[in-house]
Order: sequence, then C-alpha cells, then structure tokens
Amino acid sequence: MERRPGPDLFRRQRAPFRPVGDLQIFRSFSPRGHLQRPGMVRRGPAGGSARQAASRPKMKFEKGKPHIYEKRSEKSVDLFCSVAYQAQVSIFWTLNGKPLEDYDSLSEETVPEGRISSLSINTLTRLPTKTGVYTFNCTTLTDYDLATVHLDVSLPLSDECGGQHNTDCAERIAVCKDKSCVCEGYYKVKLNSVHVTCRSEAFLETPCMYDEQCLSTSNHSECTSRGWCACLKGYGRTEEQKCVPKVGARSRCNSEDECADYDATCILNHCTCFSHKKEFGDRCINIAEHMKSRSVNPSVRWITLWGLVLLAAMFDAGVCA
Repeated sequence: MERRPGPDLFRRQRAPFRPVGDLQIFRSFSPRGHLQRPGMVRRGPAGGSARQAASRPKMKFEKGKPHIYEKRSEKSVDLFCSVAYQAQVSIFWTLNGKPLEDYDSLSEETVPEGRISSLSINTLTRLPTKTGVYTFNCTTLTDYDLATVHLDVSLPLSDECGGQHNTDCAERIAVCKDKSCVCEGYYKVKLNSVHVTCRSEAFLETPCMYDEQCLSTSNHSECTSRGWCACLKGYGRTEEQKCVPKVGARSRCNSEDECADYDATCILNHCTCFSHKKEFGDRCINIAEHMKSRSVNPSVRWITLWGLVLLAAMFDAGVCA
C-alpha cells in the first residue's frame, strides 16, 4: 500500500533488522542514503576532521566509562557521547527508556582517544515526553563491559499558538486552531505526551514508531521493537485488520517455534500461512496434499475436497466463527 510521504524530518524509513545473538542491528535509510541506526552508523576516519573537532565540546575519555555532553540552541540539541576502549566498542542511545529512533542525524567517529557518537535533533518538541523532561541515555559496550550515562534536557512546552504566542505547531506536525496546537488531517494521531505532537496512523504489519499510531487503527496492538504494528500476545489479526482474542493462524508470534504447531510461519509477528496453504480453523493446511495422503474412494475424495474448499471459503467470508 502506497503511503503519503511526511515532512522532510520524517522521510526516513525503517527496514526490518535481523537479530545477531542477543543484540539487534538496526537499519534506516535517509534521503541522503546513509545509514543512521546504532550499530550501523557512519564512522569517520581516525582523527576526524578539523571542522568536526571544532564543533564538538571538549570531551573526556575513560576506558569503559562513557561521558555525555550537549550543545543546545532554543529548539535543537546536539549530544555527544565519548568513551575510550581497547579492542571493540558499541554505542547505543535511548530516550525516556526506549530506543531512540526519531532523530535528524547520528554518526560515530574514531579519534585517537577513543570513540565519539554524535546525535542531532533539530526540533526537540516534535518528540513526545510524559513528564516534560527528555532523558537521554548513552550506553556503551566496551570490551564486553556495559555502562550507561544519562542527561536530562528540559524546555518550556506550550500548546498555545497565534497572537502573542510564538509556538510553532508545524514543528510538531500539528496545526494551530482556535489558538491551540491540534492534530488533524493525515497527521491526526496525538502521541502520549504533555504537549501536542502528531503522527500519521499505522495499520497492522505496516511501519510505525509509536504505539499510539497502531492503536489508532486497532485496539490491542502495539508498535514492536522491529518497527511495525502487530497484535498483542493472545490476540490475532482479522481480515479487517483488527486484533481479536485468537490462537493459531494469524495470532501474535515472536518466533517460528510459536507457529510450528499450526504449520504456519512467523511473518511480521503474526503466524501466517504460506501461499500454497489455506487457513482452516486455527491451522494452515495444504488441501491437495491432505487429500492425496488419504486412501479413500475417489468419489468420496472429491466430495471431501469440495467440502473443505467450501468450508474454507465460508471462513474467509466470516460465515463460520
């Protein structure tokens, strides 16, 4: 399904990531074509450039102990995380306890003292916050040692606009209506935040960043860590893209093993029948192979086959519960 593009700040598209042991590798494609996710970010040459060095604050490097720094303007924030290491290092960012997915740029650079991760968010108010404070965590894995450092960023938040108020609703993908920022039109989903910031709806098995995007189209759903909407555990999707209590085919899954008993495969976190199989009850069956394996009279076999096809069609039409 073709989706309407959003503002420039939101043209990045998530691509499914693949698990590597207990870690996950994130990938993202921006309009400029470079990767911008922890573990898949750009790394500059050793020593960096004079321009990059001039734009950074003076930083401290300690082995296995990260340090975080900020440079702020009225609405934007640039964050830097530095750490020294011996053999290997990985750096990850979270915001308010969740993986940080919504940003303008993210890069890593190796310098003689260690590694620097640079994060840039041009308009902080477009991100949601339940408390009015943005808590950024920088977590480093250096030579198998895990450490985290955090920084709290706060700024005035108001939804009043127009007249003497200088709130720019457009920065939050909102509109100014009756002197207040509101969500409407294509971006009608208000995120769970103390201030108004809006996003578009997201349907089951389509890309998302926030739970509210999925819940706007289907109750009992969530935005998974892999970046698409799926039903909660114990629920399954219907043909109408709703989540209902369900087991078996089309139910929520997190691994192939959870679908094996139903002869299904786990695709986009739902047990799914392959194209050559048909959902029958809670299972996926290959009708042709099923009939071939049964040693019955040919006439009875055809009657049974047509009966199964008819029942399957009735299930699709919602005749049978």
